[in-house]
Amino acid sequence: YLSPERFNVSVIINWDKKLLQEVQLKNIPLDTDLSKTQAVVDDELDEEAGITESAKRDHELKEALKSVQISVLLDNTLPETQEQFLLKLIPAQEFFNTERGDTVKVERTSFPKPFSDSIAPYEEQIVRRKLTELLMKYVAKTDFVVNVKFSLIESNAKKEESPPSASNIKMEINLLLDDTVLPEIDDFLKEAVPLAVNFDESRGDTLAIIRKAFPERSADSLSPEQRTALKDYRTKILEAFQTGDYVSGLEWAAKGLRVAVKRSDKIFILKMKGSLHFLLEEKEEALETWEHVQRLDPDDEEVRQMLNNLE
Repeated sequence: YLSPERFNVSVIINWDKKLLQEVQLKNIPLDTDLSKTQAVVDDELDEEAGITESAKRDHELKEALKSVQISVLLDNTLPETQEQFLLKLIPAQEFFNTERGDTVKVERTSFPKPFSDSIAPYEEQIVRRKLTELLMKYVAKTDFVVNVKFSLIESNAKKEESPPSASNIKMEINLLLDDTVLPEIDDFLKEAVPLAVNFDESRGDTLAIIRKAFPERSADSLSPEQRTALKDYRTKILEAFQTGDYVSGLEWAAKGLRVAVKRSDKIFILKMKGSLHFLLEEKEEALETWEHVQRLDPDDEEVRQMLNNLE
């Protein structure tokens, strides 16, 4: 139920020493040298003929057990509901006997983070992976960067009489997109991201989408397979204009945008995408695409002319 770096468990077993000694003596082999120190005898009991796992379940050994004390140390970032769950889960275990005097105690502290500056590296890793998988379905992996940061919710903002919070931490999600990515992706992500992760605006979670012109990647960074695929997609898009299969052309354009690396290739495919929308009489989509191309390349005379014709 919890990531291992967020808790620590301590178990203290209290024995009736006299009864325990009697049980141990019954399990000592006849050839054991009792003149040895107790520590050595205990080692031999464990290794040779001592109390095995099955013997520990024997009635005599249970009689020697007086009580079990369990202490759980939880990280402050874990929600209160986890603490309440543990206080019910542990006493429900078979070994736990309240009548015998067994106890369970849960305490909280701020755990050190030796491998990360984050207060919740495990949660960040999970959320980052989910968002990356979501984005890669619609955006080329070279055209986005995902950053997730968790911080503690201020305790003084909680009311004592309020029910336990589902979480003690809030998350800040920042998505950096290349400016060549179509603007329609922004609106989609604002709806899809909160559904993909446990996003709660009332808790203080935030989502920001930032656009920047990513540095031009070298053509050498493309694999031979990617070059071939991009060439094929461009050919398929041009064929769609000739055959009139504009819907298929849009599908090839979407695939081409996920493969294209050079800015000029992306702009070329975007221009074709706008034209395909126009030929399908999807004027709003055509206008949005061509306006996006104009923002990327204000000097493109061809796009300016198409926008004038559309207006």
